Amino acid sequence: MSQKLAELADPNKVLDFLERQTAADPLNRPILYALGHAYEALARAALQRLERASSAAPYLLAARAYRAAYFGDWVEARRLLLELRQSRGPQPPNTDSLLQYIEGRLAGAQQGGILGGDSEQKVPTPCPDPLPMCSAPTPELREALRQSLEKDDPESLYRQVFTATELGRRAFLSLEGLEDSPERQARRAEVAEQQGDPIEAILHWRKALELAPANLWLKQELARAYLDNQDLDDAEPIVTELLKTAPGSIDVHRLAARLYFESERYNEALPHLLKVAQAEPSDLSYRAALGRTFLVLGQPAEAIPHLEAALEIDQDGSLHIDLSSAYRRLGDRKRADELLQRGLSLAQKANQAVH
Repeated sequence: MSQKLAELADPNKVLDFLERQTAADPLNRPILYALGHAYEALARAALQRLERASSAAPYLLAARAYRAAYFGDWVEARRLLLELRQSRGPQPPNTDSLLQYIEGRLAGAQQGGILGGDSEQKVPTPCPDPLPMCSAPTPELREALRQSLEKDDPESLYRQVFTATELGRRAFLSLEGLEDSPERQARRAEVAEQQGDPIEAILHWRKALELAPANLWLKQELARAYLDNQDLDDAEPIVTELLKTAPGSIDVHRLAARLYFESERYNEALPHLLKVAQAEPSDLSYRAALGRTFLVLGQPAEAIPHLEAALEIDQDGSLHIDLSSAYRRLGDRKRADELLQRGLSLAQKANQAVH
């Protein structure tokens, strides 16, 4: 529900609905979870709009720094703020206070190991005390967010990131204070994933599913987490069950496509990849996997349109080289040689970037 609501055209209507529900039942865990995600969706959307704005570089750096700090990545947050300080552009509000706070957290970590404790990993970081919004009442923050949503300049987008993130944190913190629930465990899993701890994430997805064993979405998330961690054997029984209980779900076909493709069981992956490509042709990662599957199965003509479509996401040249192979098998040496050269050039650039 949270994702569907968050994607509606008018974010104010989404928030009005969820806030009314929260006011009527402040202990409603699904509503708190949905409210937190609605605010998170607003923060991400504002960040994406900052990324597209040509004049927003200082505000983008500051917003990314705050998001990094929110999820406990103090080193990255500090790096971004120092980069911002060295830039010639305007210095967004609160950045000096945020940098001071982060420096203190890092100093505390070196002295007493403040990072990495169990409690730190359960929920995102507290609001940095020096920032004015941390002490602002929630209704005041909500009003500030609504006002900023009416504007599209870089500073307003930056304020949207700040206020929406903080309001989301408060909703999730309310959820954390209630008795254990699938929603609380799901949020802990999401935070663990943001913090780069897939094992911790899997633990919480499993706990969430134990609390709601019939929940199909939790089963999908646990299977996805296993796949993200390359635990193919653990993912397979869940995916097999989901294919029986929800055979029409495109999300389930995504999981099955990943499982069989990454297991190199290409004949089994093919029908699921075809369904995903048909339903969502703009998802180029699955188009690339479909093209490669056709190529492995000896069907270069069928592979070409999907590999061609996916070339724009080729970062290391491998898709160009695969497409070159497909054209070569069909006798088009000129096109094959062109693609091979582009692929080798991309591979060289990628290798240089790593080293």
